[in-house]
Amino acid sequence: MVPGDDGCEAGDFNGVGGSIALVRRGTGFFAVKARNAGTAGARALLIFNTERGPFDGTLGDPQASAIPVAAVAGVLGSELAASSDALVELELIAQSRRSKSQNVIADARPGARRVLMVGAHLDSVREGPGINDNATGVTALLEIARVVRARYPELAVRFAFWGAEEVGLFGSRAYASSANRRQIVGYLNFDILGSRSREYAVYEGGPFTAPWLSYLERRGLDAEPLDIGGRSDHAPFDQIGIPTGGLFAGGYACYHRSCDRFSNIDFAALDELAAAPPGASRRSRRSAAESSISCSASAPSRGHPTEIPATVQIATASQ
Repeated sequence: MVPGDDGCEAGDFNGVGGSIALVRRGTGFFAVKARNAGTAGARALLIFNTERGPFDGTLGDPQASAIPVAAVAGVLGSELAASSDALVELELIAQSRRSKSQNVIADARPGARRVLMVGAHLDSVREGPGINDNATGVTALLEIARVVRARYPELAVRFAFWGAEEVGLFGSRAYASSANRRQIVGYLNFDILGSRSREYAVYEGGPFTAPWLSYLERRGLDAEPLDIGGRSDHAPFDQIGIPTGGLFAGGYACYHRSCDRFSNIDFAALDELAAAPPGASRRSRRSAAESSISCSASAPSRGHPTEIPATVQIATASQ
């Protein structure tokens, strides 16, 4: 066994080839740790907990890792990391069981021929309250839905609140498997919008990347394109050819932990990212013939939510 740091950087796995890698729980995605370990030639990856209580983690995608990944208790992990000659033999026995989860889907204009879809996942991991991941995204969607219904009932927007994201994107995968690709002109994902790190990122590869990066730059906010891979609910739509986009507030120490609570949310970050769609859309409008998407939604106001306007517009074919 070869111990490393938190596994978020490729250099954390130097010399691990042919061995079991050990890293501590950190701020990065577990899927990134697994990918880095696999790329370095590790036979398997152990991630040890850094706080009390159970370790309930997920890779986010059943295909996220080519090597076995397991979690171990913090005490055991610390002992192994401190040893210079630990010998570990790993046997994983996996269990699968069937269960049910639900999506909540709502149309602002039922029966519309073309819709813009926006979504956020409802679930959290067992151990975490899930306030940043993902009550922040759900909050943004609810505010957009409230204002669209009250002020802009003519707009064709489909709101999706996904179940079972944390255990493999099962809710969005099930929906996308039978979705009408001609009807959905685009999908926008809201997942983790209130991180204190403010390491803002825009999902890479879709039609929203450049406009959102440009908007954030004009606002004096640093942001980078992020290859988030298949780790959130945009992935099933991207896989069937539907244009996708998304925003991310950055990694945070309470990711999938019991401290993911209101007290650790950066509400200024949430406001800034929630304001990004309108700013970007004003610079990215195209003709209906190009089937481009224009979406804007104001940031939710904690003090006066009813005074904040929002609009969502689809620059595509009419009903």
